[in-house]
Amino acid sequence: MSLLKKHGRHFEVDQQKDIYDIIDGFEWHQLVTEAHLEKALKSLKDCKNGIKRLTDSEIGILFSGTGSQCPMLSAEQRNEYTNRLLKCFKMEGGISLGIDARNALLRVQIDNNINIDISTLLKQFETDGLVANSQTYGQLSRIYARKADIKGILEITNRMKSIGLELSDQILESMVYALVRSGQDDKAKSVIECSANNSFLSNSLKMSYALAKAENFDDGKVLEVLDGIVDTKSLVDNHLSSICNILFALANRGNHEAIVKLKEVFPLLLNSDIGKQWEFTVFSKTLRLLRKNEENIMAAALLLDFIPNFEKRVKLRTILTKQFPTIIQTKQVMEAVKTCIVFQKCNILKHPLRIYLREVAFNNANNFCQLFQIYKKTDDFSKLDGRSHLQIPTALFHLHELQKTDSQEKKVAHYLDIVCCLQSVDSESCGDNYFTIIKNLFVLPLLNDLNVLPQLMSKLETNSDLQSFLSDSIITHLLRSQQLKLLQELVYGALKNASAGRAYPYQELKNHILNASAYNKGLVPMCSSLRLLFPLSDAANKKQYRRGMQVIKSAIIAGELKKTKIMCELWSNDKRIALEENDKNDLLNTLDRNNEQPKKPFVALLSKKVKYLNDSVFSMESCCNAVLNKDEKKVDMEKVRTESEKHIGKELRRALEVDNLEEAWKIWISGSEYVPISLLLSFAEKLYFARMNDQFKSVLLKLKKIHKDFAYHVLTVYDSSDASVERMSFLSEMSKILDLHPEVKQQLVYNTRVSAFYKSIEKGSLSHAFELAKAITVQKNSVFGQFDLMGAAIDKDDTTVISEVLDLIRSHHGRESSLADFCVALLEHYKRDQALRLIQSGGFRLSGPKLSYYIDREIELNRVEIILDLFEFCSAEGKLELRDLESGVTKLINFYSKRKNIALVNLIEESSVLHSAGKQRSSVQQLKRTKVSWRHPKWKIDIIPSFVVKFQPAVRDAFNEITKGSHSFKESETQEAVKRFSDLRMKEHVLDYMVVKMASIVTVHLGWNEGKKVLEMSRTSCDLTSIFAGDASISDDHIEGAIGRIFSDIDDNAYEIARQFYCCLIDLKFCKVKNGALKIFIQHLLNK
Repeated sequence: MSLLKKHGRHFEVDQQKDIYDIIDGFEWHQLVTEAHLEKALKSLKDCKNGIKRLTDSEIGILFSGTGSQCPMLSAEQRNEYTNRLLKCFKMEGGISLGIDARNALLRVQIDNNINIDISTLLKQFETDGLVANSQTYGQLSRIYARKADIKGILEITNRMKSIGLELSDQILESMVYALVRSGQDDKAKSVIECSANNSFLSNSLKMSYALAKAENFDDGKVLEVLDGIVDTKSLVDNHLSSICNILFALANRGNHEAIVKLKEVFPLLLNSDIGKQWEFTVFSKTLRLLRKNEENIMAAALLLDFIPNFEKRVKLRTILTKQFPTIIQTKQVMEAVKTCIVFQKCNILKHPLRIYLREVAFNNANNFCQLFQIYKKTDDFSKLDGRSHLQIPTALFHLHELQKTDSQEKKVAHYLDIVCCLQSVDSESCGDNYFTIIKNLFVLPLLNDLNVLPQLMSKLETNSDLQSFLSDSIITHLLRSQQLKLLQELVYGALKNASAGRAYPYQELKNHILNASAYNKGLVPMCSSLRLLFPLSDAANKKQYRRGMQVIKSAIIAGELKKTKIMCELWSNDKRIALEENDKNDLLNTLDRNNEQPKKPFVALLSKKVKYLNDSVFSMESCCNAVLNKDEKKVDMEKVRTESEKHIGKELRRALEVDNLEEAWKIWISGSEYVPISLLLSFAEKLYFARMNDQFKSVLLKLKKIHKDFAYHVLTVYDSSDASVERMSFLSEMSKILDLHPEVKQQLVYNTRVSAFYKSIEKGSLSHAFELAKAITVQKNSVFGQFDLMGAAIDKDDTTVISEVLDLIRSHHGRESSLADFCVALLEHYKRDQALRLIQSGGFRLSGPKLSYYIDREIELNRVEIILDLFEFCSAEGKLELRDLESGVTKLINFYSKRKNIALVNLIEESSVLHSAGKQRSSVQQLKRTKVSWRHPKWKIDIIPSFVVKFQPAVRDAFNEITKGSHSFKESETQEAVKRFSDLRMKEHVLDYMVVKMASIVTVHLGWNEGKKVLEMSRTSCDLTSIFAGDASISDDHIEGAIGRIFSDIDDNAYEIARQFYCCLIDLKFCKVKNGALKIFIQHLLNK
């Protein structure tokens, strides 16, 4: 009665005062947690003398807590606590375990799946002077039962009889368990029947029978032995631990049918009054099943209904729902299907098979057909009725059926089904895989069987949405895979009557056209693809026309003259590409404002949009007649002149094509005034290379006489992509004869080199293109073509060219500009991850003027998304000043607001970078309102570049040895360091950062005049005009560290000395002006 009163408080962990309270708690509750075990170990260590007063049975109770009595821990974790208890008793208490404690230890070792050799164990008992009792043999029988070794159990019974021990209930339970595992169910049932008079023993044997069945079989009859039980309440009260083991075994096997029967037999298990022990045990086991090392979500799902607490049940249901899509992918098809069925039967997910089917269609198409055949037989499939979330699996099924047939009609029917399925798919639910799915399920199979496409398009004539979806998908794939020849064939072939839809790759096509040069073979196919954006009739999509018009306008404004000519001629020949009169006039006015009048004649060729007649032919004839009637005589004269010019031009061109210069000379004499300037320049060029100098001069002088503004015509008409030495010599001689202004001559050379540059890129000769870029850079004193070159090199993964271009930019504009240009080139070629890594590098900085240049460039190319990406990355990494960010955003918004482009303004204002800028601005304003003192920074004065560590370890180590302890140098030590540094500089190549650091040390200890000598000494052997500050192997941290050293270690006149030091660094081209260095000076003044 005293024990009953004592345990009325339930002995929570925080209420247990000593080791005896803990032992009583283990014995009373039959449930142990990790907190109990930790407190037991702590109590044993705190009372070392008290350990020896514990009885053997009390020690056994402590060991029992590390077995199945602690369900929240795994077997490995429980075994660890067992070993810790053993160590505590043996090492600290010096206690020898008695028979009760050894039996308890043996029981928990079996519970924790420890391999035990029975003969070795019995010998150990004899050595320790212990005699095995009935409990010992009962536990040993469990070892034989797990192996289904009936002979072993019989040997134990015979041994017990021989020494006069009675058989324990545990041995009978082990016998029943072993008989069932070995398939001898009838013998097991006969053993149970023999114990019918003892209801407690009979129920225990039934529990062993049911446990053996649950652990080894999956049929619904595993619990048949429990049929006919009347008093289930007493069974639950006396054998709750066994029922718990049976439940866990059924859950691990996924035997839902048997678990349903267990609920029917023991309805008390679902009652909240069953007790905390049951609830805690089931909840802990379910949590363990959800851990990464087990991940048995099917078992966890089956245990869910046995947790009485509603909140815990909801928590576990949420975890199961989140883990299901991930874990299901790792299972085999049949196992995954079984898990899905369990989830559905347990009401955790409404349609788990649909989710799994969709995941397989995305990630493992090889298993799809097997799974889809299973799913088609379920009732769930018949209820779908064309729901959108299973359109991708259905499309995949039609694709497999398509591959089995050779009939053209059946193929067309399957393709129609696939198009209908994919068109109704929600693109957002697919994420980045959306177009990959369309490509694999539809586009690639269709392109391999193009004979089907005309019939498929005719079937879709009445459904414009499906037809647009089909054409959009094909054009997107061909554009991304650069199959431009096939693209042009389809645009004027099977897709000629198609119209662009919502998924048309407008932005990608626009970027490709803007990036292509006049010599790019893909320019014509890409420009041809624009025809799908223009209407076939008056009932047109105005939005698509606007997009097409925007591409044409951007391409003409951004393109060079020759490229504009090619594009306009192509678009003018396609009557479907017709511009509205207002748009055409606006484009011409824009060219006037940009001083690009030479492009206007080509733009004038573009067709105007007019109303369609009955026969769908433009009524251009009436317009022509109106003009002819106005001044008939003038038109006749112009016609005669034009015919004469054409005739002479054709004859001269024919003679030049066969290199018949004598015939060409005669034709030119007969009518030089009628020959086009471009043809005459070609004629003069051929005469020069044929060494016909007199004729060459005559032609040029005649040209100069005929055309008063000949310089303008030469710049406009002359076109050559040959920048060889001979070509440059020809241009020089021509300029000399025509007495061209030096600027015109330079512009001719420039135009020729530019044409040759783009031609080399088109041919893939990037090395030659780089040489031309260097020549143009020297001529213009500004880096040329870096984006085109880096873009081509990025596409080809040519790191050598990229490195050379970066060196070229760095030599003219500095290292920061080179990294920034490379970053923009990566963004323009859709390499966002690489661009982000570049921005995250230490040397990346983006200045305000450079940002303004990029904004102007991308506005002109209409690629504002590049700038938004640049804003986002740089602001996130702190590589852009807040004022520069605000200025850039304001510039973008003002530009597009003036042009009433509300969509782009909204896009810019809603971008994440604008919100981050707002947060930064508010924090800055808050800082201004708060009085915060300036803190002295921790100058990074000893940072060494990574390339020095990698390539010059000997020089680095020698330099570090020289400057070691420089803060405390005396005058003599400083002079010795200068001498050693001079010797090192004579023997090895000393990098700039070493010179600067050494000069700052000398300045601190010996004065500015001596420090200046160190700086000037490194520049005496080289010409400063050949050195660029961007080439110095010195970072911002080194400059800031050197200046910071002067401010820190010099008390008198530090500002003036630091200023002289910094100006000398700039004059000697160790660096450019650094924002970080200026901040140090400002901070020093503020501190004063």
